[in-house]
Amino acid sequence: MDRRSFRSFHGPWIRSRRSPRVYERVKSIDTTVAHPLRRFFATRVRRDRRTPSKPSGVGVGTTGYSRWIPSLSRGRNACASLGQGRGVVSMAPGNTWSCGLDEDGELGHDTSRTRDKKGTMACPKPRKVRMGDLEFQQLRAGHAHVVGVERHTGRARVFGQGLPANMGVMLDVDVPIQQVSCGYAHAALIGKDALARAFGSDEFGQCATDGKDHALGPEAIDGDAKLMHAKVMNGMEHVRASQVACGHFHTLVATADGTVLACGQDVRTGGQGQDSMQGICRVEGLWGIYPICIAAGEGFSAAISSQGDLFTWGRNRHGQLGHGEGTSQGSSQISPSQETSQGSESRPSLPQTMQTDPNALGGLEHGVVHRAKGRVNQRMLETMLEMGIEKASAEEALEQTGSLGVEMALEWLYAGERSGRTAVEEAASRSNRSIVPFSQVASPQQGSSPLDHVPRLVFGARRATWVQCGGSHTAFLTDEGRAFTFGLGRHGQLGHGITANVFSPREVALLSNHFVVDVACGMHHTVFLTSEKRIFTCGSGEFGQLAHEDMQDKLIPVEVCTSHFQKDGEDDVVAISAVAAGSYCTFFLSGEDQRSNGIEIDRNAVLEGVHQAVRLWQASQGTRGKLELEASIDFLFGSAASLMKVFGNFGSYDIDAEVLNSCYKGLLATLDENVVGCLQKSTTRLCREMELHQILLNSPERAGILFCLMLNPLVAEPKLMFLPRICRIVSSISRATKAALVYLWSHSCPADILATRIVRPLRRYITACLESDPRAGEEVIRAISVLGIVEEANQSRALDSDSSNLRALPVEEFYNDLISERFDAFQDYVHWRRGQELTATTRGGASVPFTFCAYPFLLDSAAKSRVLHAEAHIQQQQSVHQARIEQVFGALVGMQRAPGSVASLQQKSTRQQSGTSSSRTRTEPQRPADRGFFESLRGIWGPSVQAQPMEVDEPESADQEQEDASERLDRTQSIEHPQPHLCGVPGEHPDLCILRVRRDHLVEDALDELARQHPNDLFKPLRVHFIGEEGVDAGGVRKEFFQLVLQVLFRTEYDLFTFYPESRMFWFNPASLESKEVYMLVGLIIGIAVYNRVILDVHFPSALYKKLLGVPVGLPELKELDPTVGKSLESLLHYEGPGSIEETFCLSFAIERTAYGETHNIDLKPGGSQIPVTKGNREEYVNLYVEEVLDRGVTEKFDAFAKGFLLLIGGGGALHIFRPQEVERLVCGTPHLDFKALERAAKYEGYSGSENVIKWLWNTVNSYTIEDQKHFLKFLSGSDRAPIGGLLKLPILIQRAGSDTNRLPTAHTCFNTLLLPQYNSEEKLKDRLTVAIQNAVGFGLQ
Repeated sequence: MDRRSFRSFHGPWIRSRRSPRVYERVKSIDTTVAHPLRRFFATRVRRDRRTPSKPSGVGVGTTGYSRWIPSLSRGRNACASLGQGRGVVSMAPGNTWSCGLDEDGELGHDTSRTRDKKGTMACPKPRKVRMGDLEFQQLRAGHAHVVGVERHTGRARVFGQGLPANMGVMLDVDVPIQQVSCGYAHAALIGKDALARAFGSDEFGQCATDGKDHALGPEAIDGDAKLMHAKVMNGMEHVRASQVACGHFHTLVATADGTVLACGQDVRTGGQGQDSMQGICRVEGLWGIYPICIAAGEGFSAAISSQGDLFTWGRNRHGQLGHGEGTSQGSSQISPSQETSQGSESRPSLPQTMQTDPNALGGLEHGVVHRAKGRVNQRMLETMLEMGIEKASAEEALEQTGSLGVEMALEWLYAGERSGRTAVEEAASRSNRSIVPFSQVASPQQGSSPLDHVPRLVFGARRATWVQCGGSHTAFLTDEGRAFTFGLGRHGQLGHGITANVFSPREVALLSNHFVVDVACGMHHTVFLTSEKRIFTCGSGEFGQLAHEDMQDKLIPVEVCTSHFQKDGEDDVVAISAVAAGSYCTFFLSGEDQRSNGIEIDRNAVLEGVHQAVRLWQASQGTRGKLELEASIDFLFGSAASLMKVFGNFGSYDIDAEVLNSCYKGLLATLDENVVGCLQKSTTRLCREMELHQILLNSPERAGILFCLMLNPLVAEPKLMFLPRICRIVSSISRATKAALVYLWSHSCPADILATRIVRPLRRYITACLESDPRAGEEVIRAISVLGIVEEANQSRALDSDSSNLRALPVEEFYNDLISERFDAFQDYVHWRRGQELTATTRGGASVPFTFCAYPFLLDSAAKSRVLHAEAHIQQQQSVHQARIEQVFGALVGMQRAPGSVASLQQKSTRQQSGTSSSRTRTEPQRPADRGFFESLRGIWGPSVQAQPMEVDEPESADQEQEDASERLDRTQSIEHPQPHLCGVPGEHPDLCILRVRRDHLVEDALDELARQHPNDLFKPLRVHFIGEEGVDAGGVRKEFFQLVLQVLFRTEYDLFTFYPESRMFWFNPASLESKEVYMLVGLIIGIAVYNRVILDVHFPSALYKKLLGVPVGLPELKELDPTVGKSLESLLHYEGPGSIEETFCLSFAIERTAYGETHNIDLKPGGSQIPVTKGNREEYVNLYVEEVLDRGVTEKFDAFAKGFLLLIGGGGALHIFRPQEVERLVCGTPHLDFKALERAAKYEGYSGSENVIKWLWNTVNSYTIEDQKHFLKFLSGSDRAPIGGLLKLPILIQRAGSDTNRLPTAHTCFNTLLLPQYNSEEKLKDRLTVAIQNAVGFGLQ
C-alpha cells in the first residue's frame, strides 16, 4: 500500500513525518470530529502511523488481556498470545523476537532504527528484544507502548512511546502485578490484591479515573520518583477483578463472580458517536455468562463463556461480530474509492458497475454471500409457517436476521415472546440499567443499530477457548485446535484466500490439518502457532509484521522461516512457544509456559472455600466469620454466572446436579440458622436478578441457571414463596430454553434428585393452591406448565439406561391425587375437545380454556379411565339418539333401516373361499363357519375406522339368505339350545348392542353376532345373553363372556399368537396363515371390552401398548417378551473378547423361524445369510433383529389388530392421554391384588364389620393361595383382575343371606354383591366358600 492509499484508508487525520506541522484531511471521509489524541500528537513529532477515523472504537493491538484458559476448556497450560497486544507470555531474557513497525522503540531492539524506502521504520526480519538483564513474566503491547511485568518482583515497566529504550519507566503499584492490558493510549492492570487499576488517557472514561487526557510519553513520568502512576478504577475499590481487556477507547473488566463491566467511549452501542462514559457499568447482555476469556477490538468486544460459547457485540460494519447481518452501520463492501486507492498492481479493481452496485454479482463476491436486511427467504418462511408461526411474525424475524437461517430467526422471535417490545429493544433497555451501584450510564447513541450493542451468541462457535479481535476481524480457537476467522478480509487477514468480508465463522482451511495452539491478531494481520511450533502469518505485510522479507500481503497463512530464532552466538534454532501481535508488529516468544491470570475460578477451590467459611463461622461465631460466610455463599449461590462456572461443563450445557445437590445438602445439614439465612439471601438475590433479566433467559445457554435454582431445597419451602416466582419465569421462557431445560432434566439430573427437588415440590404446591382455592388460577396453571416440562423430560429419559440414575420416573410420581379425585371428567373432556377444535379452526389464534385433560400426567389411571368412559358415554348417547331417530322416522315414512348386517358378506366370502383350506394340522380344526366369518370381515372397515357408518355390500336375496342360514343351522345346531336367531331374544334394540351366544358354541355365535351388527350399533351399550340361562346382564354377564371368548381365541390350536413360556406372554405369530381380518376381530373384541368397562385377562408385552400409542420399541421390550434372547443380544453388544465376535457367536444377518414343523431362514437384510456379524455391524444386527420380531415381521397382523382395537376408543382422542403402561392397566386392570384394600372398601348389609362371620370371611380370603384368591374375586365380581386403582376402587357389598345353613354362598357379579349366610363356624364358612368359588360357572340355577 502506498502512502496515499494508507492515509486515505486510515482516517481523516494523519500526522505526516515528511510534513510534521500539517494534518492532512481526506475528503471522502467525514472530518467533523477532531482526533481525540490531537493534543497528544501535537506535543511531539509523531510517526507516520494510522489513527482511527473516529474515536469510538477499541483499537486493535491495544488490549493487554492476560489469557486465561481454565483446565476444563484447554486441558493444558498454553502460552498465551499478545494478539493485539493482549497476550500473556512467559520468557527468559533474550528469548523474545519482534518484527514490524518500530517508530517509538516498542520492538525493544537495542540498535539504532533505520527507515525503509518509504520512510517508515520497518523491520521485516525478526530480531531479539533486549531490555537489559530484565526477565519479564508478562509482556503487553499497546498502540505505541509496551508494558512488561518483571518475573521475580512482579513490578511493571512501561517502554515505547518515546520512553527510555534501555530500561523503561516503573509503575508505582505497590503490589505484584498479575495481569496487564494495554489500550490505544491507556493501560489497565490487576494486582495481587485483585483490584483493577488504570493509567494513561481517560478522555473518554476508558480508565474510569479522572476523565482527563493523560499522555503516556515522557511528560507522564513523575520527575522525583521516576515513576508512572496507576490509579484504582472508580467503582472498583471493593470489587475483585479477574480479567481486564483494553480497547482503543474502552475497557472491559471481568469480576471474580463472572460479571463483565465496561467503561469508556460508546461501550454500549459500539457506534461511532462521541458519547463517552466517565464511570463503569455492567454489561447486562452477559448476565449469567461466566467469561473465561474477554477481548476487544476497534469498537467491538468478545467474550467466551465457561461452556465454550462465543458472544460478540459492538461495531459490525465488516461482519467482525460473526452474526451474519453483514452490515449494521454501513456497507461491509470495500468502497470503490478504497479499492481504487489501493492500486491495481496489488488488488485489481472490479468493473465500475460492480463497484457501485454490490448486488451486481448476485450477492456473491469471492465465494461470500452478502445478504441485506429486508429480504425474506421464501423457503425459510414456509418452514416457519409449517411450525405454526404467524406469517407476520415469521417475516419480521427473517427480515431482522437477514434470512440467515430458521434457527437465527427463531432465536430472534423467541427473544421477544411475551414482550410488548422487540427482544432487541428490551435487551437494549436492560443493558442501559446498572444493577451494581456504578456510575451513571449515558443514553445510547441515536441511530445506531440495536442488533450491535447487545451481546449475542455467535452460531458455529462451539467449544471456543481463546478469542482475539483485530482491527475489524476476529479469530478464535477451539479445544480441538481448529482456527476460525471472520470479519474484514481486505488484506487477507482472515486466511481464506479472499479479500471479501466473511460474516460468519469459517475455519482456516490451510490449518485444518494442524493443531493450532495460539493465535494473535494485529490491525490487519493474523499470526498462528501450531503444536509443532510452526508459525503461520497472513494479512497485511506492509511494515514487515508478517516476518517475511518481501513485505507483501498474504491471503493465506504462510509459514515463517524458523532460522531467525537462534540463540546468541549459536546456530541452534529456538522453539517458539507463543506469538503476539501489536497493531503493526509481531512478537515471537520462547521459554517455559507460565502465566498468571489473577483470580482463577476452580470448582474444588470454591466449594472448599464455602465449607471452610461454614467451619470458621461455627468455630468462632464472630463478626469476621459471619462476613466470610455471607461472602462465600453469596459468591456461589447469589451469582448466576458463578453457578454456571462452578457446576457447568465445558463444551456442553450439562450441569453436575449431584455435586450441586450435595453442596446444598451440606449447607442445610449444619442446622445453623445463619447458614440457612445466608443461603436464603443469596437465593432471593438470584431470583431478583432472574426477574430483572427475564428476557435474557430466552436464550437456551442460560437454561442451566433455572436448573440450578430449582434444585435449591429452599425453593420447596412454601413460606419463602420462591416457587411461584420461578414458575412465573419458567412458564414465560422461549421454546428454545424450555427444550434446553428438558435436555438438562433428562440428561443431567439423577432420578432421585429430580423427584425430591422438582417433581414433588411442584406437586405439593399445586395441591396446596387448589385446596385453598379449587379454581385453577394463574399460579396453578404456571406450576402445572412447569411440571409439564419436567414430565416431558422424564419421557425422554432412558428406561433401561446403563446408569440407573438416569432411569425414568414412574408415571405415578406425577399423579396429583386431589385433581384425580375431584375434577369433573365429563365437563373437562368436553371443554378440552372444544379447545382442540377451536385451535384447529383458528390455527392457534384463539384463546383456549385451561383443562386438566391438556396435562394428562396429573391424572392417575382411574381418572383417565373416567375421561375415556366419558367419551364412550357421549358416543353411546349419540348412537342411541341416531338409532331412535332412524326408528321413528323410518316407521313414519315406511322405510326400513339399511341392513348393516354382514351376514351376506359372510356368505359371499365363504363361497369365494370355498375350496381353500389350511395346510396346517390342528388339534381342533377351524369350522367353516369360523372361516366364513373371518373372511367376511375383509373390506368391512376401510382405511378410516372412526365412528362413521361402515360401507357394506348390497344384501343378497332373501331366498339365498335363508338357504345359507339353513346350511349353517345344520352345521352348528345344538341339541340343548337353539341358535341365536331362533332363541326368542330380539337381536336389535335402539338403545343396546345385543349379543346372543351359547356356551357350547361360544366362538361361533360370538363371531356371527358381531358380524350381523350394524357398525353404529357397536357404539351402543353392550348386553350379552347366554342362551338358556336366566342371568340378566347388568355387567357381570359380559365380563364372563369376554373372558371365555378370549380364552378360546388365545388357544394354541388357533395359531394366532405365539406363547413365550419364560415371560408367559403372547405375541403375534408371524407364521400364522390367518388373514388380517382375524386379528382385526381380536382387536375389536378387546376394544369393545374396554369401551364397556370390562377388565380382561390378556397377557401382552408392553411393546403392544407402546406400538398402539406410536411409542418406539427396542431391545428392552424384546427382552421383556423373550428374556433369553434379549440377554443374548445384550451380551453380543457388550462382548469384548476373548476371541472375535465372528468366531465366538458365528452369526449372520439372518434368523431361523419354525412354523408347522418346518424351519426357515429369514434374511434381516438383502443377502443377510452371507453377511457375518462383526464388531463393526453388531449394533445394526441387533436393531434389525428387534425390528423383525417386534415390527417388520408382524406389521400386517399388528396393523389389523390396532384397527379393530381403535375402532371404538381411538377416534375421540381420549386414548392419547394415556401412557403405554396406563393402557395396559385399562385393558388388564391392576396386576397386584391387595385384599386388605378390598376389605377396607367393603360395605355390609345385615352385618357389621365387627361380627365374627365377617372376620372369618376375611381370614379365609387372606389364607387362600393366589389362585384361590383370584377365584374368589372372579366369583364375586365376574373378573379375577383388579380395576384401575386397585381393589380399593372395587366397591363390594356383603349381604346377609339368612341364618346358618348348608347352602353355598352366591354372588351378583353385576353389582359386586356377595350373599353370605351366617355360618356358625369359621371351618364351615371356609368349606362352603371354597366349594362355591371352585365350581362357579354360568348364571342362574344349574
